[in-house]
Amino acid sequence: MYDEDGSVTDALLGAGASNSFYCATNSALGGVDNFDVSAQFQHALIILNGNCAQTPSQLPDLQYHLVRVIGRVLGLDWSQANLNVITRNPPPIAGDYSGFPVMHQIDPVSCIPVSICYSNHGAVSPAQPKLDDQAALSRLYPVTAQNLATFPGKQIFAQATARVYGSVFFTDAGGLAGQPMQGADVVARWIDPATKLPSRSIVATSISGFLFRGNAGNIVTGYTDASGQNFDRFGSDDQTLEGFFDLAGLQIPNRATSAQYQITFEAIDSLWSPNAGPYGSAGQVQPSGAVQPIIVTVTLGANLHQDILVQGSAVQKPQWYGATTYASPVQVPGSGTWAGTLNGYGITDFFQFPAQANRTLSVIVHALDESGNPPKENRCQLQVCGTLPIRGSRPRRRIPRRHSILRTSAKPAWTRRYSRAQRFGSVLRITAAMDVPITATRHGCYMATGCFQRVRAWQAAHHSRSQDWGCN
Repeated sequence: MYDEDGSVTDALLGAGASNSFYCATNSALGGVDNFDVSAQFQHALIILNGNCAQTPSQLPDLQYHLVRVIGRVLGLDWSQANLNVITRNPPPIAGDYSGFPVMHQIDPVSCIPVSICYSNHGAVSPAQPKLDDQAALSRLYPVTAQNLATFPGKQIFAQATARVYGSVFFTDAGGLAGQPMQGADVVARWIDPATKLPSRSIVATSISGFLFRGNAGNIVTGYTDASGQNFDRFGSDDQTLEGFFDLAGLQIPNRATSAQYQITFEAIDSLWSPNAGPYGSAGQVQPSGAVQPIIVTVTLGANLHQDILVQGSAVQKPQWYGATTYASPVQVPGSGTWAGTLNGYGITDFFQFPAQANRTLSVIVHALDESGNPPKENRCQLQVCGTLPIRGSRPRRRIPRRHSILRTSAKPAWTRRYSRAQRFGSVLRITAAMDVPITATRHGCYMATGCFQRVRAWQAAHHSRSQDWGCN
């Protein structure tokens, strides 16, 4: 829809939103507004703000923003290939601009017009999809033998490119593949045979676990959002996809039939790519461990399976207790304070202890890293814990919010929750689970990286005596 005078933009975003002063954010807007049951979009609406197309000098930026909106409509995620074009660390060279994807997430506020940041003095069109954009789009909408006749002059995608795929894994004590790692950026760069160096312009990326759900909810947070929709309405529950990456669409330059690519691994930048990948706005994680660059040889039309084992990643540590259920909780230790790793994906632990009537309990939950220290990075920040009295033999689908401990504070990664025993000798059950995103907290910290949570609580008893206890 072409909004000639900006009235539609104002109606949607508020009075004055169509002003040309806001063209960097409001020149093109919209998205998909209808999906079918197979997750294919049925309809989308894109609005072009006419106030951002009044002069020829405005048109390049309008085109750039329109391409980005179309990319989102078609299902493209954000990318952070060659992010140094924005951060200037290290200073970008010509190849960085040539490989910098249109579908990066955030434009610096100073990039008006966008050409001053992304064109390399006019040598590169900011609106032109780069290799990473092309590869991602082709994975979603490949030219195949079945639809080739519909695209005259095109080549079959799988035959004209190469593919590297696999999964990212934490490693166990023996250095073998352990827990899949979700939320890490896998980067493939063509090795220039002339220089033997990885290319800055021929680069493609894939975030591990991009097909897997990032949040399934739990008994403390619930399983639906404010609109009543399931948290996990997007993404698969197939755990073989938890650390999966797919680098299909790798181009081989100079009409060669084979090439070498360097495969590396990096964290998602929480400042410039906060919504990229399966975790999205729930928060990015800092992966544990490191990976040495992997050199692979690919050929046109071939698929290469290459798993990535992250050496030096924290090893999962066993719990001090066995499996728990609502009907069979574990008794809290007499010392009242303990630590342990948070549970596996989709699992909630239950603890219990007897309480005096009309006593108030103060529960303090600490997030610790794998060494038992407060985390230096935002890896151990998300956790939930709740208390509930025994009512029946089955738990509620969700703990009432008044009984819940929701999230930890960032300073210094602890939170407090008060609960009250209703009658003498009553038993309070303590529920611990991972908050949004469940897989983020586990993969980034709690489960596979061995992050700990220590809980203390004080029970106001006769003669002001206190007893410590905790939930994991």
